[in-house]
Amino acid sequence: ALIALMTVLMALMQRNLVEPGILGGLATAAGALCGQILDFGLSPVRLLVNALPAAVPAEHLAMVRDGAALALVLAATTVAGFVTAIRLNAWPMGNGPFNVWINLPTFDPTAGNDVVLRLQRHARINIALGLVLPFLLPGAVIVSEVLVKPLTLLSPMGFVWGIVLWAYVPASLVMRGVAMARVARMIRASRRRFADSEGNAFATA
Repeated sequence: ALIALMTVLMALMQRNLVEPGILGGLATAAGALCGQILDFGLSPVRLLVNALPAAVPAEHLAMVRDGAALALVLAATTVAGFVTAIRLNAWPMGNGPFNVWINLPTFDPTAGNDVVLRLQRHARINIALGLVLPFLLPGAVIVSEVLVKPLTLLSPMGFVWGIVLWAYVPASLVMRGVAMARVARMIRASRRRFADSEGNAFATA
């Protein structure tokens, strides 16, 4: 849903350049507002804009700033909503079984030592990587200028998918880390309940 929403809004901003409309105007206005708020020193948005080649027109730099800021706001809002849902026990559902294979398909609970410790470690790594990635990805733009064809985000397709991936990948890593931490707490609580029930049964016997 986050990818779809960001893609549609970035596409509307591009469309508004050649065919102005109500939806395109709203997307552009929202991006401009977010761009003004998030365009400050050492912000991820400012770093991304500064990483683009100097030959890129100023108008396009402003559009990249607005699009990146809007995408970043959407990503942060989605992460905040997911964290809130976990805090309210809305994910996963408390009254139903939790399937690790479906919710975390790339995580093998049978490998390694204690699954809780590995979940907690992976959660910290994913959250930390997701938080720093928006600051590191502009460096990849600079490297592309040195090694291969520089990334300019001038083409409509490059603008849309470049910004979407820049904002989505960090958000997905943070949400994955938060989910892993939640699963680790669920397993630990389940173990505690099982230990208490075993202790009560032994005391009764």
